[in-house]
Amino acid sequence: MVFYRVVSADGHPVEGEFAFNFSEEQSAEVDSINQEPTTDFPLTIYIASAAFIASGIFFAIYSYRRRNLG
Repeated sequence: MVFYRVVSADGHPVEGEFAFNFSEEQSAEVDSINQEPTTDFPLTIYIASAAFIASGIFFAIYSYRRRNLG
């Protein structure tokens, strides 16, 4: 068992415990190393982000021109 007690960012103590077991009989699986990497974010998130940034740039240019020309 591993026991811990720390002070959080707002100043109150936090404590707990967790079990830690080490044994030579158990071996780590290496199947995850051989797997192909996957993307976590689908293409639609990138497209939506690009559209949001482009609309922000358009709004900034529109506001700048409107303020200086009229």
